[in-house]
Amino acid sequence: MEKNWNQYYLKFILNNNDKPWDFDCLSKNPNTTWEIVQANPDKNWNWIWLSKNPSITWEIVEANPDKPWNWFGLSMNPSITWQNIEANHDKPWNWDWLSKNPSITLEIVQANPDKSWNWGYLSFNRSITWKNIESNLDKPWNWFGLSQNPNITWEIVEANPDKPWDWDNLSLNESITFAIVEANPNKPFNWCSLSKNKFPKEKEEFEKIVSHQKFIQENILEELVKAYMHPKRIVMLLDMGYEIEALDDIM
Repeated sequence: MEKNWNQYYLKFILNNNDKPWDFDCLSKNPNTTWEIVQANPDKNWNWIWLSKNPSITWEIVEANPDKPWNWFGLSMNPSITWQNIEANHDKPWNWDWLSKNPSITLEIVQANPDKSWNWGYLSFNRSITWKNIESNLDKPWNWFGLSQNPNITWEIVEANPDKPWDWDNLSLNESITFAIVEANPNKPFNWCSLSKNKFPKEKEEFEKIVSHQKFIQENILEELVKAYMHPKRIVMLLDMGYEIEALDDIM
């Protein structure tokens, strides 16, 4: 399925080769695979964004050492694993961006204390859980970053009012929903930050509800029509003395 989609995507680009594609944006688009890049070597690919693109794996980088890979971008790339980094420790990895890379867990950090981990960036890392933080309160966590980390839920914030939450960044947190904001008018939510929040959790719940309602409506309607227009019901109405022409008016 994935391969078919990639071929379809590539065909769409090639069929519209005369259009003013933005290759900076295409370079960071996860639909852009290495096959697409290889098929279009004359294009103005942005190698910083391409290096960050999750469709680019370490195997691709290794097989193409002549390409201008960007090590800041590769350090951010979630497809790059700790095994890749360990096996290539001589490469110019950026430890700030590695600290934010979701493929890096606290277990990896703790097992490698000699590395130049950035705890500010690590606080933003999606692999970091509240359990990690609670168990390691002596670490130099950055509460600005933690406040935006989607693993920090409203329940955690409520249960820990003594923590130095940053309300500007908390308002950007993907785990915040409309209901939370409305139920807490006394909290110092930042409305500018809320305006930037895409509310993915809210959107996901909304789509589930709409999808469920659509399913219920479509299936109930289908069953009602089946029952209402069933031949047995028509025969019953005719037996009751209704003329066939009159059925349109009562059905």
